[in-house]
Amino acid sequence: MNEKCEIVRDLLPMYIDDLTSKESNEFINRHLQSCPECTDYYNNLKEDIPEFNHNEKVPSENTEKTLIKKIRRRILLGASALTIFFLTTGIILGIFGDAIFQEGNPLPLVKSIIKLESTDADYVQFSEMPVKYISKSTIDREEMIKRFMEKKNWIYKEQMGNSYFFIKDGEEISVSTRQFTRKYFTWEVPADSTLER
Repeated sequence: MNEKCEIVRDLLPMYIDDLTSKESNEFINRHLQSCPECTDYYNNLKEDIPEFNHNEKVPSENTEKTLIKKIRRRILLGASALTIFFLTTGIILGIFGDAIFQEGNPLPLVKSIIKLESTDADYVQFSEMPVKYISKSTIDREEMIKRFMEKKNWIYKEQMGNSYFFIKDGEEISVSTRQFTRKYFTWEVPADSTLER
């Protein structure tokens, strides 16, 4: 490899990218025609360097500004949507939080309401300790609770406020009810009353 080869090989990357002058191009072309080693080197180098299509439009500054505006607009839109979501969630929890979380974790209640709505059941249990059930407000709660307790051999005694009192073997217990929403009420049964004796 001589000095001309070294010069041509140094210039080849720019020659491939069409960045060399007209005179340099002529010099490189003459050398490549006479030197098979540099021609092979040129062909290998050309395969390794990705080709740039000079006919493609180079993005103008205006296009870049438009793209940046679109990106900013999308970021602003996303941030606005998140802000609205969190504000709405905050307002809903602020207004209805006590109702949503009045029985603790709302997920068992939601599952029970879905089960209640999808079946003909009068009640669905949603808590083991304490033993709690949920029912539709349209049902006659007194009759339903009486039937439930009679199945457990408890005898109805009286109602006081939102509690129903039952007796069995000299023991007295109360089943308390609570309006959960306009459509549903919950009721709590002492754990030992659910066991038949």
